[in-house]
Amino acid sequence: MAYYEEFETKEQAMKREYAIKQLGRKEKQKLIAGKKVKLSDERKEKED
Repeated sequence: MAYYEEFETKEQAMKREYAIKQLGRKEKQKLIAGKKVKLSDERKEKED
């Protein structure tokens, strides 16, 4: 599963990556929870 964010500078991206790595498993799941529905919908469309 992929989670995607855009940043204007590499420094911003590196800081965000570090912050995400510090999160616990449940916190990471909450971060991507909204994306799971979208991904599952895309998979269903491909299967049809």
